[in-house]
Amino acid sequence: MTITLTVPTVFQALRDAVDEKGRTFVYEQEPHLGGCAYVHNVDVEEDADDNTVHVLTDDSEPGCLVGNALHRLGVPLTAFLRHNSDSDAGEILDVLYREGLIRFNGDDEGLLIRRSLMSAQAKQDAGNEWSVALVAAEDRLYDESHRSYEDF
Repeated sequence: MTITLTVPTVFQALRDAVDEKGRTFVYEQEPHLGGCAYVHNVDVEEDADDNTVHVLTDDSEPGCLVGNALHRLGVPLTAFLRHNSDSDAGEILDVLYREGLIRFNGDDEGLLIRRSLMSAQAKQDAGNEWSVALVAAEDRLYDESHRSYEDF
């Protein structure tokens, strides 16, 4: 199944994630995964070719704000594993798009979503509260389109 990402659905998922964790929540990176990760509580193993791979456990859960929002929209945690801690928001969206897991409601809207999520991720990774990251995404959307997410 392909999930269509729209500005309203993505921003609602971001808001829901912030509401669940609390406006003052500060994301803690997973040091054993190399920093920010879309999925937390994974096992790190080596495959037959000695490549490091992440494997879900019973305790696996969405990690960063972008991973949390995308998972709320239906992206399975397994979809993040090959790029769990080595891709920024733009790159993970590209991967999910190429794999047919997501699509956008038009190229322009896709670009707005990409840039907004990248802004949110940058604020989060700099140690800001998720509410600050959400505002960064909203500001980026407005700067790019002169509309709020509610106007789409």
